[in-house]
This record gives sequence, C-alpha cells and structure tokens, in this order.
Amino acid sequence: MKRNLFIPLFFLCSCPLATLAQANEKTLTVEVSNPWNRAKSDEPVVIKLNELNAGFRIKSATVMDGNTEIPSQLDDLNGDRRADELAFVINLPAQGKKTLKINLSSEKSDKKYEPRVYAEMLVSDKKGKHVPVHSVTIPGNVNIYNQMHHHGPAFESELVAYRLYFDHKQTVDIYGKFNKGFEIKESQFYPTDEQLARGFGDDVLRVSGSCGVGALKGWNGKKAMHIEPVSTLTESIIAYGPVRTIAEIKVTDWEYQGSELNMTTRYTLYAGHRDLQIEAFFEEPLKNEIFCTGVQDIKGSVSYSDHKGLIGCWGTDWPVNDTVKYAKETVGLATCIPQKYVVAEVKDLAKNGYQEVVLTGIHLSSYGIDFENEDNLLSLIRAVHEIEGIKRIRLGSLEPRIITEEFVQAIAALPKMCPHFHLSLQSGCNETLKRMNRRYTSEEFYEKCEILRKYFEKPALTTDVIVGFPQETEEEFETTYEFLKKICFYETHIFKYSKREGTKAAVMQGQIPEQIKAKRSARLIELGEKNRRAYEESFLGKTVEVLVEEKSDVNGKEMWTGHTKEYMKIALESEKNLQNCILNVQIKDGREIIH
Repeated sequence: MKRNLFIPLFFLCSCPLATLAQANEKTLTVEVSNPWNRAKSDEPVVIKLNELNAGFRIKSATVMDGNTEIPSQLDDLNGDRRADELAFVINLPAQGKKTLKINLSSEKSDKKYEPRVYAEMLVSDKKGKHVPVHSVTIPGNVNIYNQMHHHGPAFESELVAYRLYFDHKQTVDIYGKFNKGFEIKESQFYPTDEQLARGFGDDVLRVSGSCGVGALKGWNGKKAMHIEPVSTLTESIIAYGPVRTIAEIKVTDWEYQGSELNMTTRYTLYAGHRDLQIEAFFEEPLKNEIFCTGVQDIKGSVSYSDHKGLIGCWGTDWPVNDTVKYAKETVGLATCIPQKYVVAEVKDLAKNGYQEVVLTGIHLSSYGIDFENEDNLLSLIRAVHEIEGIKRIRLGSLEPRIITEEFVQAIAALPKMCPHFHLSLQSGCNETLKRMNRRYTSEEFYEKCEILRKYFEKPALTTDVIVGFPQETEEEFETTYEFLKKICFYETHIFKYSKREGTKAAVMQGQIPEQIKAKRSARLIELGEKNRRAYEESFLGKTVEVLVEEKSDVNGKEMWTGHTKEYMKIALESEKNLQNCILNVQIKDGREIIH
C-alpha cells in the first residue's frame, strides 16, 4: 500500500453563499489549491455540509469545474438520514489551483455517475445463498465469521481491494490486483481458476491475527490484543460510491484497561487510490488507555519508517501453501499516523517523567522527503526540542546523505541534541559498496564524519559493517579495514554476510566461504575494540552528563547505571535512589565506563 496521500487542501470560500431564486437551492464557489511542486491526481476534497449553513435539508449537489461536471456524492455518516459531507476527487496541476462552482439543492436527483469504487457485504441464508446486507449487529459472544462471505465487508477501488474481518480480530486484509478495474463483485475475494487465467488478482497476504493494514488493536505492553470482550459488534457499509466507499465497525462496552469503551472505526477508500483512510472514534474521552496499530512483520520482510508517523513493510507471505497454482508476489504495507500525533506522544512521555527520546526508523533520514514545502527531520527535531521536560534528543540510524553542513550546524545549535550518531557504512571499499547497491562512496562517507566532528566535540560515531559479501576479495577487505582504522568509530557492529532468499546477492557468483568470513570478522572486531578503548580513554579526567536509568549487576555488585549523551554506559555506586536523575560524573580512571 502506498503512502496515504489524503491531505487536506486549502479550502476557501471565494464569495458569500448566494441565495438563488428558489429558497431550496444555494450556490457557492470554492477554491482548491495544490502547493506541491508536482501535480496531484484524484485528490480527495471533502466539504462538511453543516459548516455551510444551507438552511435546508440537502438532497443533491452538483460540482462544476468550468463547464465540466465532476462526479461527487453526498454521505450520511451518522445515520440520521441527512447528508453530512459532500465528497469528490479532483486533478490539480503542480502549484496550481482550481475554482469550482457547487450547487446545493433540497430536491433529489436521479443523476448517476460511473462508479469508481465498489462495496458489498454478504451473509449466507438458510439455502447457502449469499444475501447482500448493509449492516449486521451481533452480541459480542456470538461468532458469525464463517456465515459472512469473505468474512466481512469487502470494498475496492480500481487499484486494490480490502476486507474487514467480522470477529474479535477486526483485521484489515488486502486483495492485490494486476490490472485496473473492479473484481470483487465477480470474484468475491476468492477468484476461480478461470478468473485467475483472465488476470484477476487475489488475496495476497497471510494476516492471521495481526493488525494487517492499520487496524486498531489493544496493547498489553508486549503485543497487540484483539478487541474483546464486547457487548455488541456491528459492521456496516455506509457509502457505496461513486467516488468513495466507507465501511464501519462499531463495538459497545469493550472491556479494556479498566474501562468500558464504545468505539467506531471508519474505513474510507477513494477512487484512484490504494491508500485506505482509517479513523477511530470513542463515545467518551479516553483516560490513560494505550492502543496500538501498524503493519505486520511480513515473513522475510524489509521495514521502513520516516518517524513522521509512516511505517511500512514489504515481503512475501502467501495466504496459501500452493505455490504452483498461486505465484508468490511481494506485498507492500504501510500505516501513516499524522505528525501531530507523534509530537503529542512525546509530550505525553514528558508528562510521565521521560527525559530522553530517541527518533528512530529504518530510513529516518527520509522523514518528510515525499512532501513539498512540508516538515522534514530537522523541523521534527526542533519541535521535540521545544517540549518542556525533554532534556535529550537522540537520533537513530542515519543515511550519510542527510549529513550536510546546514543540517549538522542546525542540530549542533540545539542544547538537547545528543552527540551520538549511527551512520550505516557496510563496507569501506567502493567496489563492494557498488555491488551492495549503496549510493555513496567511502570518500563521501568520510566527509560526513568530518562534518559531524567539526560541529560536535567528541561525537560518538557508530556504524555497521558486513564482511564476506559476495566477491569480496582480500584487497577489498583490507581497504575496509584501513578505512575503519582511519575513521576510528566509537562502536563498530560487525556482521558476517548471510544469504537471504529472493535477494540478488543470494545468487551472486563468488560466495565467500564461512571460514574466511569468520577470520575477517574476528579482525574487524579486534579493531573495533581498539577504537572503542581509544574513544573512551579520551574522556579520562573529563566530566560527563549521565542520565541514570536503573540498578544493574556490575561484576557481582549492584550499582546504578545510565548513559552519557555519547551513549557511554556509566556505573555509579550510591545508596540513594538515582533513577531518572541527570548527574555530572567525572571519568577518573575509566572504570566508571562499563559494557
């Protein structure tokens, strides 16, 4: 699933609501803007009708772009038989805008637009036939999972389809497509051999009891929990198109973390989109309940996060074991949580006494990269820096490309910033880096390290290195060895290359024998230890700031332990409770530093 592009557009009323000759009609003009440097297609626009003060019950609407009518729909979201929102999708040029004319009427219209979405929910009758229903409510102790065809509501755009499990899991499952068009009405999520031969898609993910794609779950501190027990469970389709379909799951009296919660989860899919918008609403304000969402860790997966709220995963875990009839496909999933909630989470942590936060992610450097004129990693760091109570900000693994003079100078000016940076190297040899498909050279990497040392005093630089990558010669390994000696990292994490099925490296010629990998690994580990000692010895006689975290067993003795801003682990002896205290500690002979 691609990144959620449901972004509110600038919505400006360009003139007052003009009352026409008839009291049951009103016309308004709206301006829709695109601030991006690239064009947008099928961008959702949603107008809340209660904000328009029409003065009558709106039963139809027409949206005009000049002389062209844009397909639209009115949706009743709360079930009171009155339209709540007007929705449509629109194409917008880069850094452009359009002025639209909208006519609202109290008269129904029989006008039909070509549908670009489809939805259905089917239940089996006594004769085994599948009967369409709009909504089903059951007691919480009743299970009709197998009576619901495709196990719950199913809906699709031209590009993708989803289904919602009608049980305590309430997981979101995905149906992938090879060709643009509708398939669910015909395949009902289970394509026949004939349909597969015609190019139909299929269920492409083994979701099991996971969140699937963005389902809200409970959280027990270690793993996601299903939504149970509940008094009632309702699943509904409340909008069928033509430009968006909306499904809902409602539960009453969910017994969770000492509360009884009434929750509604809404799923919205727009025409032209793969991304699914998921919203959760609660009948009463929450107390201190903690929930979770996300995407499952697909078997053999690769993960991604920009720490702006986007986390993704892609890999292959086919729902069936038949790989002859069903060719395995790579599936990509992602969940995007708006940035404001990321910052809000940090504020909550600060209120609960946390003094250090770590901004981390597989691709932390890509934070905000897919937005124009939007926030980026630096803006997030600055936003967190302003939060009262947070004393330290630490960054996770960074890509070398983000280390520029401007970026480093900016973060070095922030007192809360920890001088601890992990730059993933993998190899110090350019030839090896090319085979790894790395988009930097050793010379560029060295330059980035020097920039960090220019603006930070004694920054702790750490890295990862793979030894024994296919075709790595002795000369290439020695080049890496000398490069690591030159940079002198604080910590170097050494990994022996291992095959991962499905990767190009796994089938490369020139696989390195295990005994050679082990020999090279041992040499780099020895060098890493030497570099670590040299870095730590540079602090002898210096005073460092330590955030004390917990009591630990240190050589058979119970001591308080914590970390410096450079992430050196320090042991302190004290009868006082030092937990969560920030102390200045002098490094006398180095024995204060433990590993």
